[in-house]
Amino acid sequence: MSISNLLWLAIGDFLMSKEEWRDVVGYEGIYQVSDLGRVKRVAAGGRNAKIGRILSPRKRNGYRYVTLSSVGPKMRTFAVHRLVLMAFVGPPPTDYQCNHKNGKRDDNRPCNLEWVSMIDNQRHSWQVLGRRAPFGEDVSHAKLTDEKVRQIRAEYRKGVL
Repeated sequence: MSISNLLWLAIGDFLMSKEEWRDVVGYEGIYQVSDLGRVKRVAAGGRNAKIGRILSPRKRNGYRYVTLSSVGPKMRTFAVHRLVLMAFVGPPPTDYQCNHKNGKRDDNRPCNLEWVSMIDNQRHSWQVLGRRAPFGEDVSHAKLTDEKVRQIRAEYRKGVL
């Protein structure tokens, strides 16, 4: 193993030792979430429910999700960033969303997360991160392709429509 790899392992161990854990809201005493965006089980129960086990999140659209269960077969999937914000900042104001300040959807540290309104979240995406609003056939509910729009406009100019 190279010296740089050993150095990174040491830094990782140091960061993990400083990791702060708090109860997951609604699952107090069963799950905890850390300031590094990791989720672990702290109470026994169910199959594969080992105390201290760090859950392996699934990724969807760049975001990390975990499935939590309390008593019985009922399970619910949560975005990790929401669990972190609720544990470290508090519940969201009505109709607020979680914003990743640096634009990295899998960076779930509290210092990178904030509650914002939907319009502020979109504005941040466009102005700070340089993303553009979907246009034309990139819009999820578009009914016409760009080619079909060009065809219709050409026919309109010719007077066919």
